[in-house]
Amino acid sequence: MSPPPLPAASSSLLANLKKQALAKQQGETQKNALQNEQILRIHAALGMAYQYLNDLVQQLNILKPAYAKSYSFFGVAEFDEMTWQEGRADFRMQEGASDNRYYNQVTLRYRLAAPKQFRVLRESPALEKLQKALFDNNIAFTTDEVRNERNQVEKATFIFPAEVKAGMLLAADYETGKLLLRTRNVERFGIMEYQLQPESINQDALDQLAQLILGENNRISQMFQRSA
Repeated sequence: MSPPPLPAASSSLLANLKKQALAKQQGETQKNALQNEQILRIHAALGMAYQYLNDLVQQLNILKPAYAKSYSFFGVAEFDEMTWQEGRADFRMQEGASDNRYYNQVTLRYRLAAPKQFRVLRESPALEKLQKALFDNNIAFTTDEVRNERNQVEKATFIFPAEVKAGMLLAADYETGKLLLRTRNVERFGIMEYQLQPESINQDALDQLAQLILGENNRISQMFQRSA
């Protein structure tokens, strides 16, 4: 016959450890729940943005509307009377827990152009500054150079089309729970960055982005916080 079970020894130390372990488990469960909710919000926002932008460029690729504004290229040339040429929306996804896949980023690339080209003459060293600006803003160009007897370029005529290659990136930051919006040559030459909450991506915000892309009046600067 087996002996009766002994009563459990009472220990304030053991009870305290159990209490701490339970609190840690509950904290981790709550943290994981919040992270999953955050991931789903970002995933939904990027999915909505992709669907909208993909539909938008499909219509613009057919309509090829006139661009409403002019791009001033540092006082050198005025890119005006342009029309929409072509655009493409795309996305990337990443693996999450339990083999789930979530949107990681959404991109849009498009091209505006007018049927003309510019010829700009610059002498050294000013020509180097113009060459860098053309490279930095993704403008294709050729040069007609004049060299001296030492084979050094004294001056050059830069020839480039009235064409703007623009794009935007909407990327997830799952660590902070925010989105990064980076634009390049959108509405003007150069790069701009915004930080925004996933909840900021709604029908009105996407319509404002479309107006920004088309060069129309918009409220993007009031809606999103610029970071660069």
